[in-house]
Amino acid sequence: MKIGRLSESALRTMAAKKFDIRCREVPKGSGIGKDCALLQLEKDASIVITEDLLQRIPMAYMGQSGVLASVNHLAAAGAKPIGVMVTALFPEDTKKQQIEQVIREICGTCQKLSMAILEGHTEVTEAVNQPLLSVYGVGKSAGDRNLYKKALPGQDIVVTKQIGLEGTGILAWDREKELSDRFPSLFLARAKDCLEDLLAAEEARMAQESASYMAALGEKGIYGALWELSRESGVGLEIEIEKIPIRQQTIEICEFYDLNPYQMMSGGSLIIAAEDGQGLARKLHEHGIQAAVIGRTTASKDKLIYRQGKPANLEITKQDECHRLYAEWKKKKE
Repeated sequence: MKIGRLSESALRTMAAKKFDIRCREVPKGSGIGKDCALLQLEKDASIVITEDLLQRIPMAYMGQSGVLASVNHLAAAGAKPIGVMVTALFPEDTKKQQIEQVIREICGTCQKLSMAILEGHTEVTEAVNQPLLSVYGVGKSAGDRNLYKKALPGQDIVVTKQIGLEGTGILAWDREKELSDRFPSLFLARAKDCLEDLLAAEEARMAQESASYMAALGEKGIYGALWELSRESGVGLEIEIEKIPIRQQTIEICEFYDLNPYQMMSGGSLIIAAEDGQGLARKLHEHGIQAAVIGRTTASKDKLIYRQGKPANLEITKQDECHRLYAEWKKKKE
């Protein structure tokens, strides 16, 4: 497309009239061309803000992934999501239909979740050589009691759903033709369905009372989330890798592409530290949400991953496996 900021008329067409989404906290609504949005909150309510930067994943999934990542981070912090602020930058060779898909994914996901698009900037620019999406999520909370919780030594570590859902679903959809030469159609259909399970707001709400620490998984997977839990709370870890919940589709697709599933995009899952992890897992199971206790926090600084009873140190995850794979494919094309 032509370099420059997209016009209001183009954005209105791409958004299919779904941009002005109303919710109680945004009484005047929001709209294309506005520089600010008014948030009307009750007394003693706090604003919670989160930010995610999406890159090196197919544009077909950027919009939904960006909004859901913000929602899950806010919910894990005990906040009700209100809306998002979005900056979308595209290289010059981007097609109009691709930009339209990103915008409609953002609008459609916000509409389903009754969230407003508070502000946005969409531009085709020479400053980037790949699509870049920055999403700021805004939510409200009754205070900061959930936002700054920390794990304590001797607590259970719970993981909800299965790890690697986001990465598995993206690869299954984006590389369907390639994967269909190896896997049957039913296998791929179930792998694609992983993208239908990326919202974690309900389980976050249910876990608020039990959790000493809670965070949404995202890039860098469960290993990255465990490292952050240890760093932020100042505790050690003892994790049994066999107890980490993972779908067979994730295992086999990761083997096909030589990826580490424990370092792969895992949107849709939460990591929780609680005194009674088994009780929390049972509570979530009763509401149809899978959860498993995968280990415990310790008073030491050691971060240990046990595989078949043998310990190894958890290493910091420097790059998400999906990002690495897409970067390698892009380099080969060049």
